Amino acid sequence: MLVATHSHETKLQDLPNFMAAGRAEDWGLTRFRYAHGFHIHHKRLLGFEASGVVAESHQAPVAQDAWHHGAGFLSGRSLQTITYHRAYG
Repeated sequence: MLVATHSHETKLQDLPNFMAAGRAEDWGLTRFRYAHGFHIHHKRLLGFEASGVVAESHQAPVAQDAWHHGAGFLSGRSLQTITYHRAYG
């Protein structure tokens, strides 16, 4: 099971419960569960495993808009490649 979200409304730490409650059938059919959030607009190690979900926060991949720039949220952007194995997660 794979979830990717901006994570500004549903916080990353709340995603395991959100996934289990909102997609109960999928939850029951999966052995591996991952959640990715992109609200943190700068590089920071924020990852954890809770309730059977491996969750990670990533730098936003999009360019800054005028509001974020004007508010002083000056950050870069990036993408990461993550490969999941069907049998081993």
